[in-house]
Amino acid sequence: MLAAALAALFVAALWFAWAEYRDAHFGEGHLAAAAEMRTLSQRLAKSALRSLRGDPEAFPQVQASRDGFASALARLTKDGRSSAAVQALAAEWERTEKNATTLLRDQKMLTALAAAATSMERANPLLLERAERVQNLKLQRGASATEVAAASRLVMLTQRM
Repeated sequence: MLAAALAALFVAALWFAWAEYRDAHFGEGHLAAAAEMRTLSQRLAKSALRSLRGDPEAFPQVQASRDGFASALARLTKDGRSSAAVQALAAEWERTEKNATTLLRDQKMLTALAAAATSMERANPLLLERAERVQNLKLQRGASATEVAAASRLVMLTQRM
């Protein structure tokens, strides 16, 4: 009887030790996932801003960060023991993931828009020079005040672009 009691006590001790070990490693996994998600969220924010400016190198980073964050979040929520904070994070992530997917979907448009803006920036000095030449010609030839004002407005508009 004493041997049975000692055996039961030994089994209970092993079970408690195993449970403590499992909980300790569960916490380590959460910490590692949280650190990874923090890094990925920062990388996603930076690359998203770059992709909005049409930087073609930013789009693969957006995709990798989005996919990595989603994977880490799935690891946190898969066991069913996730906290309210993890649930709130998952809800916020749904919106962020949707926005990242939209960026990736609109990659061609964003890069084309950036290329058009760059082209306009390159052409603007020539356009400004020509508008100023028109304005000077109007002034030299004694054009009406309305024509000079229109030429001046043209110069102002090219500077705003």
